[in-house]
Amino acid sequence: MKNIEFKNTHPDHKLSLFQKLANKIADASGYKSELKTDESLSQILRLRVAQRIVYCLLEKQK
Repeated sequence: MKNIEFKNTHPDHKLSLFQKLANKIADASGYKSELKTDESLSQILRLRVAQRIVYCLLEKQK
């Protein structure tokens, strides 16, 4: 078990077109947040928020 390696195959979210669009919307609306947490924790928090938004949208469509 000690010889297991983890290879991160996820794309860098900072380079995505969606992230660039989200940044433009945040700039235009005047909403910016600076998370004062570890970068990995910040990514997890953003993912959980995004998952919740999608869940709410799907529930609303029922």
